Amino acid sequence: MDFVEKHNNLHVHWATATLGGRGGSTEATGWEQGKLTRRACQGAIQCEDAACQIITRPQTRRAGIDKQLEKSCACGAKLSHQPCEVISSLYTFKGGVYYQNGGTHLHPHPTVRLHLAKKEKDAFAHIVQENPTAGPLKLLVGRPGGNGAADSVADISPVLINAERIKYERRRVLKPTGGQGGDNFVKEFGKFDKLNPNFVRTAQFGEVSVVALQTPFMASRLLKSVLSANDGVDGVVSDAAHGYWRERNSLLIVSSTYEPTHLKCWVPVLISYSNGGTAEHYRIHFFELFCSIAEEYDARKMELNDDCFANVVDFSSAERNGFILAFVDFWLQRAPGERTVDELLDVAPKLLKGCAHHFRSQITRVKKISGVVDPAQADVFENYGKKLLQCETPEEFNLHATEFIKAFPRAESWIRWWMLPAYASMLFPSFRVMKPALWEAIPDTTNAEEATHWKLYAVLGKHLALLEGLRALVAFTDHYRVQFEAKRHGIKTHYGTDREHWKRTAQLHGRTKYTRTKAGRPTHTKNDGRPPDTGKALLLGRKSKSPKLDYEKGYVWKNNSCWLDSSLTAIASAATRDFQTNMDIVLGGLPPNHPLFDLRQLIHSRMSIELRGYEPGGCSLLSNQRDGFIKVLRDHPQTTVKSLAGFGSLFGWLYDISAFTGRITSTPAPVERASAYFRMLSVTFRTCPGTGHWQPHFQLERIKLRKEIQLHSGICEKYGGSMRQWFADFMQAGKAEPLVGCWRAKEGECFCDGDTLCYEIILNIPAVLIIQLGDVDVGNHWEIPGSLHPFPNNSAATAHRVKYTLTSHLYANPRALHFIARYSTVEGGKTRIYDYDGKRNEGHAVLQSSSTFKGLLTGSTDSLKAIPKGYKLYAVVYHLDGGEAAQKYFRKEQLEQSKKLGLHFEVASTSLTGIPSTCELRRQNVERLSDEDRGFWAPAGCSAAEYEHTPPQKSPRKSQVWHAPMAPPKDPALTVSSLPSENEQDGVAPKSSKAAQEDSIDKLILNTLEAPASKRRKSAEHDTRSNSSDSTTPCPIHCYGCGLLRDGDNDPEQVQCLSCGFWSHFECQPNADEVDWNSPDVSFTCDGCRARPPELFFTGEIVMLPDPFVMGDWRSDDVLWYPAKFLKHHPQTRLPRNEFEFRFSECNDWDKLL
Repeated sequence: MDFVEKHNNLHVHWATATLGGRGGSTEATGWEQGKLTRRACQGAIQCEDAACQIITRPQTRRAGIDKQLEKSCACGAKLSHQPCEVISSLYTFKGGVYYQNGGTHLHPHPTVRLHLAKKEKDAFAHIVQENPTAGPLKLLVGRPGGNGAADSVADISPVLINAERIKYERRRVLKPTGGQGGDNFVKEFGKFDKLNPNFVRTAQFGEVSVVALQTPFMASRLLKSVLSANDGVDGVVSDAAHGYWRERNSLLIVSSTYEPTHLKCWVPVLISYSNGGTAEHYRIHFFELFCSIAEEYDARKMELNDDCFANVVDFSSAERNGFILAFVDFWLQRAPGERTVDELLDVAPKLLKGCAHHFRSQITRVKKISGVVDPAQADVFENYGKKLLQCETPEEFNLHATEFIKAFPRAESWIRWWMLPAYASMLFPSFRVMKPALWEAIPDTTNAEEATHWKLYAVLGKHLALLEGLRALVAFTDHYRVQFEAKRHGIKTHYGTDREHWKRTAQLHGRTKYTRTKAGRPTHTKNDGRPPDTGKALLLGRKSKSPKLDYEKGYVWKNNSCWLDSSLTAIASAATRDFQTNMDIVLGGLPPNHPLFDLRQLIHSRMSIELRGYEPGGCSLLSNQRDGFIKVLRDHPQTTVKSLAGFGSLFGWLYDISAFTGRITSTPAPVERASAYFRMLSVTFRTCPGTGHWQPHFQLERIKLRKEIQLHSGICEKYGGSMRQWFADFMQAGKAEPLVGCWRAKEGECFCDGDTLCYEIILNIPAVLIIQLGDVDVGNHWEIPGSLHPFPNNSAATAHRVKYTLTSHLYANPRALHFIARYSTVEGGKTRIYDYDGKRNEGHAVLQSSSTFKGLLTGSTDSLKAIPKGYKLYAVVYHLDGGEAAQKYFRKEQLEQSKKLGLHFEVASTSLTGIPSTCELRRQNVERLSDEDRGFWAPAGCSAAEYEHTPPQKSPRKSQVWHAPMAPPKDPALTVSSLPSENEQDGVAPKSSKAAQEDSIDKLILNTLEAPASKRRKSAEHDTRSNSSDSTTPCPIHCYGCGLLRDGDNDPEQVQCLSCGFWSHFECQPNADEVDWNSPDVSFTCDGCRARPPELFFTGEIVMLPDPFVMGDWRSDDVLWYPAKFLKHHPQTRLPRNEFEFRFSECNDWDKLL
């Protein structure tokens, strides 16, 4: 079987197909009874061109071979298949494999090989393992060697002439398949343990996984035969390397001792793999360290005491706690009952010494932070810090620390951290709890362990897999044993007599490395045969200009405060534009205990300080005021802020504190005025035409504060993402939103089949407008404009500055639960744009390099520039340019438009804003329903008022329409679209029967049109039969083109009707310019005498129509009729009626009607 494995299971380079065979057993003693496998050779595919040398391997199936033959050779010639009849047999039995060759292959070998033989794989693997960093191309060309490039791996096998195949095989060598998980890892780890006996001291796998490694030589170095107390190299130094393992959370914990006899260097005595850095991980490592120390002491029959466990560590709490817990575990196991747990807990900290080098490095680090330490005081700071290591008593230490804090107050938190008892006792001699002799005997730093880590990285590399790293540690630890044995037998391991030459260097220069001193730094001589021709030489003395960031002070993030920090920043950006003339006055009248008064103080403070510039540590004034305001919000009964450290809604707190505590009628005037600064007020009015026995009815809600504006994807789709178009429609008082169904419903049952028209009339617009965009990831992409106009085409509104200007954006990161802002400021006519994130730059906003709104604040939401990754636009904030004056103009316009709906408002005499407090519907024949009459559909406590149309009981009267006689209409079903009949309200087309015509309002108009002239003509001064007329002309002007009725004596440009004798103006007739009116051949008949057109009315004809806002029976005597000019006829194809378009005139003087 060894021969079979060595020859890769008897693989061949022929293309073979496996055939079935008779049964057999691999456990048979003779080959005849073994398991039979047959291989049928598939021959070769050759090119029919004799000059072509390409021989292709055929597929193993007939279908595959036929598909190969359909293609041409690479040279373009046709391919042919040369079959082979050779069938080989393999009998696998207990003794091996018996192979029978079926004959001789008469076809040539394929030029393309697929597999590497076992010998070839081993040769390739050997080269890769010796050159792990050589890439595929270097292996193919020839890796560099001492005498140039070495042989190419392609010399091993033609398979490896392909660089991609080399890449594949190299990866298989360096990273074997199968991974390290599951059964494979257990198997590989077991093999590792078997190959390296007495190396794995303990192995624990689970949530806390630790593998402790120690050889007998490493354990023997735990107990020194010679003590070196004067050199401070006794004890154990422990530290963890963070870059050795591939898994970045895994650590390599190393404990080392100094070998003073032969090696005279620090030697690892225990190395542990750890899948984390918790106290439990260190606990296992130190427990194994203590046990191995005890074993050495016991083996040499020496007394073990607590001092034997002294360690130098860094200031990691996990490492410190792990040491203490391991110390307790060890003594409870070794000497149970000798000492209590509390006694052991008291002793363990006295065996730990901290790394002084870490502290000195921290001093160097902090002194370079210009925001904490003035660069001119950096040396003073360093002297203060180092003096802490020289204080002998706690009193002296505390006095010096107090002076330190007083001199550098911004470093107070850093200083006090080192003053904590757990760290001070490990570092400062004045707080030392360790025995003085022991303190002096062990090192002051963990630099020795840091040096060991560097050796590990230099020799073994970084980011190794677990088993790969464990195998490498075997060689690393054995290196020290080999060096020790060589030195012990007199073999030179280094040149010179002194292995500790660094001690002399430290005495001479104060450093262990001379090159780190100024004198030891290499100098470069200048070539005096050339002029200064480098940038450094030519630009000597010139300061390089680097972009300088411009900052503005803000709120430093604290305890999830980003929701308040960002919203306050956005509000301030808008409010500070006219603070003195608007916000200060509006909110200044509030009682001091109102939260909006505190908000005013926050904005005022922001304006009273110099915002430009950087304040080290962040602006304490703004941040402290923010902290106080959070407490105000928490204690306010109306807000949802319940914790000082909780995560809140971006603007929810603002809507809470600006809400009315009751109705607007009971709200104090200053509070109403302050709320109007931030909130919209609106009234909702609904109409339903009614169906069946239901008369038209109306619902009117109370005036109330509107909820926040949130634009969802449905609104975005409706307006095509145009925020400007949406806002203009949103502000229209007469804009109705059709709703399906009627409000007269209860528990899912509808009592009215009519559909509702809903009007929302905005009565107040805020000075600070906040628009929330919601989820921008679901097609909710808007075009953000720089300005919004409530009345886009109203010049008077423009004059009153009824216009919103964009001031800021707010962005949200849903994953990080964090808000940031981008806002603009205007100073001296110059606009600046800042980006604010309370977590960055100590709460300072950073100035954008561009002051152009486009791309930064305006434009499409999915193309805004310089937005941090993960953040989406959440809200935009606008400022009303005209302030309270613009609010008042807007309100006046809205109230005027609301009158057309029949809405009438009342303003309280105490109001400071002019915002109406009550509203009622006033329409003819419309009455308000009492609570008893509202029916059971109205929910209990419903505040909305309900109205219903009440039809009159009186008989109707005829209306009067001024026009000339006309022929009766051809279609009795003609109606006027502006005047819906009762039948139309029920969705039924008017009937042509006589009864239906008598009940229709159309009949009223038709009767008027069909009436004779004597019945219709008004007894006025223009009547030819009236004695009161001063006209000398028998027939005065009665122009159907313009509707003019007056004496005609002074109007020469007229033509007389041949039928009625009335005069009409030339210019009012169709095609007047094409007619010679002075010609005797021209005859004229006015519109009143001509036959009526099918459209029923002449263009420009004036008729009387009922009040369009009165619904119900227009035949009532109470209905007012108004003059209207006929504009256009709209034929209908789906219904048996016609529609006509009229324009009502605001003038009742017939002489002025056009």
